[in-house]
Amino acid sequence: MPSGRFQGSQVFEGFKAAALLLMCFAVPSEGAGQGKDAGVNQSVVAISDRSMHIEQIDSQYLQERRSIFIYVPANAHAPMPVIYVADGLAPQVAPVIHALAEAGLAHEVIIVGIPPGPMFDRPPTPAMFRRNGEFRSQEYLEYFPGGRERFAAHEQFLIREVMPLVERKWGASTDRRDRAVMGQSNGAAWALSMASRHADLFSTAIALSFGWKPTLRQLRKGGAIDRLYLSVGTEEPPAFPLRSRQAADVLGPRATWLRFDVTPTQHGQAAWNDRYRDALAWAFASGPHHTGTQAGSR
Repeated sequence: MPSGRFQGSQVFEGFKAAALLLMCFAVPSEGAGQGKDAGVNQSVVAISDRSMHIEQIDSQYLQERRSIFIYVPANAHAPMPVIYVADGLAPQVAPVIHALAEAGLAHEVIIVGIPPGPMFDRPPTPAMFRRNGEFRSQEYLEYFPGGRERFAAHEQFLIREVMPLVERKWGASTDRRDRAVMGQSNGAAWALSMASRHADLFSTAIALSFGWKPTLRQLRKGGAIDRLYLSVGTEEPPAFPLRSRQAADVLGPRATWLRFDVTPTQHGQAAWNDRYRDALAWAFASGPHHTGTQAGSR
C-alpha cells in the first residue's frame, strides 16, 4: 500500500488531486449556498504541507486501486478520535477542526477522506469524471438501481481495509465512542447508512442535506446512532428538508443525543462550508466527550 506525505512536488500533485475531487463532487450548483466565501484552494494549501497524507490501497473488495486522504494533527497522540468523511473531503474539513481545536472549542481528530470511484491513472477526462460520479451513487446510496454489489463492496472496503490501515499506521482509535462518519448530500445517506448498519463500530453520524428516501428503509430497521447531527437548508430542493426531517423522526427516539439544524441556505458547498463548524464543534466539543442536545428536542 504505497503512501505519501505532501512534500516538495507532492504538495502540487496532492493539491491537484484534492482540488479535482472537490471540483467534481463538492462545488456549489449555480446560485447555490449562502454564507462565508470559504475557498477550496486556500483550505487545501493551509494544511497540506504539515498534516495531510495520501494512502493508496489495492482493494481486495472493490478490485481496484483507491486513494484516501488522511489529516493527522501535528500534535497527535494515539489513539485519536477519527472521522471517516465521504467524497474525500479531508482537505476541506481539516482546517475547520484545526481552527476549532486552536480556539479550544473542539478536540483535534484524525480525518479520513474517502473519495468515490477508482484512482485516476492519467489526467481525467469528462467521461472519467462521469464514471466516478456513477460509482459515487452506487457506493453511497443503498438501493440505488444497479448498485447493490458495489455498495456492499465499498462497505467492506471501509471496514476491512480503510479502518484497519488508519488505526494501525496513523493511530486512529478503535473505540466506537471515538469514531464518526460524515457526509453531505449523497454522502449524508452513506454516513447514516454506515452508522446505522454498524452501530457497534460508530457512535456518531454527521449528515448534511440528507435526501435519499430509500435509505430510510434501512434506518427504520438498523441500529441506534448514539450521537446524531443533521442539518438541512430551507432553500434546498423539497426532498432534502423532507427526508432530513424524516430521518430525525426515525432515528431521534433511539439516539442519546440529537442536534437538527435548519438554516436558510441552498444545496451546495458554500452552505456546507458554514455548517462544518457547528457540526464538528458539537460532535467533538472540548470538555466532556458526550455533550449536546439530548434526543427529543430539536
